[in-house]
Formats: sequence, structure tokens, C-alpha cells
Amino acid sequence: MGQVAITHRGRQMQCKDASGTPLQCWMSTLLPDWLSITDVLMPGTHDSGTFAIESHGCAAVDVASRTQNWDLVSQLMHGVRFLDLRVQSSGSIYHGSVRCNLQLTDVLAECAAFLQRHPQEFLLVRIKHESPSKRTANKVASLMSQCMASFPFWCGHDLPALAELRGKIFLLQQWEGKQLGLQWGSPLMHIQDAFWQASGARKWQTLKTHLASSLARPGHAQSVIHVHFASATSVPYQTPRSIARVVNPRLADYLNAGMRPKGIIVMDFPTVELCSLIVQCNHQLVQIAAERHALKIKSRRPSLTVATSTFSHQESLSSALSSFEMPGSILM
Repeated sequence: MGQVAITHRGRQMQCKDASGTPLQCWMSTLLPDWLSITDVLMPGTHDSGTFAIESHGCAAVDVASRTQNWDLVSQLMHGVRFLDLRVQSSGSIYHGSVRCNLQLTDVLAECAAFLQRHPQEFLLVRIKHESPSKRTANKVASLMSQCMASFPFWCGHDLPALAELRGKIFLLQQWEGKQLGLQWGSPLMHIQDAFWQASGARKWQTLKTHLASSLARPGHAQSVIHVHFASATSVPYQTPRSIARVVNPRLADYLNAGMRPKGIIVMDFPTVELCSLIVQCNHQLVQIAAERHALKIKSRRPSLTVATSTFSHQESLSSALSSFEMPGSILM
């Protein structure tokens, strides 16, 4: 597949992984329809809307609360397929008590537009009610019901094959109310989000342990989707950026060493190179899954058993089979 160039705000984004796969449409290039979502490794962003935080010139707010530099389109074009959105009852995106200059409906509209341009891709979007209360719970539930009717959500409660997800937003629900998507933290998810860490080195050890639990192994199928948060903070001692400066390079070294975990790696301040490296892992993950898939199909095929005891010593099994006529309905 040739590379697709899209201009956004006056600049062209033409990103590929090391094998030449365009990051803006890597799922359509690498992932077959039969593949389970549990067999994929994808880049994600933590507090995805903080590129637009309203710091009002306060450096401390910016340092403590910003976790992303890329705007939403840049995240998607660079291969990010998991978004972490925190919303309050007003419909605005927040990080804790800090407001981002974004509305949830605007973010979802951008996601829908991206999927229209790339209909073989799909997105996983966690929507969390930030600072929930009984007073605001109904408002958020009502807001989400309206969004479900307006945007291309996939609303199942299981972990499907990719054919069902193409062109859709897989909703990961974290608010009180009617279940509309897969509940965040359900038994189908294995989440590591140890976000309060004294150092980047400690966060890396936590992340590496969780990554190891999801490593691809021949013949072994995953039954859950792993969510690996690479993000952490301990403001004022460590900020999201200072943690990322330690964790992200170690993650790159880990993947470059041939480790192939599955799931979602949720990052602060990812680079194009790191997103590309995560995407590239899917070449091997798909190969491992394909071998398991082929064995599964083979085990389902009916076998033809011929009783050899009825033949004389002079007759061969091959001559008997040569005279056996298959029903016309199943002749190839």
C-alpha cells in the first residue's frame, strides 16, 4: 500500500514504521479481519486532551498537568489508536481539576472524521467521568447517550475480531449509568496504572513486569486485553515529562530487544519513533496468531477414515481411494 499524505494546519504528516507501513493506516495494512483485538499491540496516549490545557500562563499548572504535546489529529496520524478522555458534566475535557480547551463532542467528531478517511482503522476510547458525584452522574450519562447516537461507536461488551471494529470507536466506559460499552476494569481487561511513582526507574520496573505478563507465546491465546500505562507522576518531585524521559527510552530498548507484548501501551509525550516501534511489533504478533489460527482451522476439518481391514493383501489403499467418488456438492 502506498503512503497517504494528509495536510493538517499547513503541514504534511508522512510517517511510516521501519518496514514502511504508513502509521496513519497501519491497521488496514498489518491486521487481518480474523485477528482478535487481544492479539494486537497499539500505541495509546494518557490524558489525551492535555495538549489543550488552559494554564492561563501558570507554568506550574502546565508542568503538572500537561501529558501530551501532539494535538488529536497528530496523535491519530502518528499511529495512536487508544485515547484517554476525562469529561465533566459540562462536556468539557479535564485533567483532574484542570480544564482543557476541548469539548468531548468535538474530540469525537475529529475521531469520526479520521475514521471516514481511514475506514479500515478503529479506535479504542476510554471515557471517564472526571471528579464524579451523584449530582453530575446523570448529566454525564445523558451526554453519553446523546454521543452514542451521533458517532460511530461499537457498543459490544466482549472482545471481538477486528472485522467487527473497522471504522468504529470501541467504547471503554467509566461512568455510572446504563452500560453502553465495555466497562473499564472489567474481567476482560488487565490494567496496570500505577500512576504515583517516586522515579522513572521505579515506574519502568512496574511497567516491565506488566508487559511480561502479556508476552506473545506460540500456541497461547490471550483472553483479556492488557492496558500498560507507561505514565506516572509524583509532583512536585517528578512530573509527567520527567518520568517519560526515563520510561520511554527504556521501553524502546525493550521492544528493540525483540520483546513482543500485547495490548495497549499508554504513554505520556510519545515520539514518532516510539509509536513506529510499537506498530512494527505487530508484524511478528500477527505471524504468531496466524500459526495458531491455522492450527485451529485444521483441527476443525473432518477427517476421512477408511477401514483397511476389508482389503486383500494385493489391494492397496491408494487404489481404493482412487475409485472413491466425492459427492458433487463438495467437489472443488
